[in-house]
Amino acid sequence: MLKDESKKWLLMLLTSIVLLPLLHLFDSFTIPQRVNNLTDDIKILTSSYELSLDISESISSTRAYIIYSDEKYLAQFHRLSNQTTKKRNRPLQCGRPF
Repeated sequence: MLKDESKKWLLMLLTSIVLLPLLHLFDSFTIPQRVNNLTDDIKILTSSYELSLDISESISSTRAYIIYSDEKYLAQFHRLSNQTTKKRNRPLQCGRPF
């Protein structure tokens, strides 16, 4: 008969032999979903980056208007704000919401 210590090691070995392939099998089923989520995340990040650039341009126009009191900067701010609003209201082409 095996000693208690040997039984424990044997049980751990058998558990590892059974459990590891099951974990790999589960992982192989979830990888496509995770890749799809990464694609969606990249789309969201790209859209957010574009919006942040537009917003910083609008802020720059506002600062220039305050400093120089020139109407062209105010008109530029309004134009950029309208563009930013239109881009923000455009639906994102991905499977998950924000």
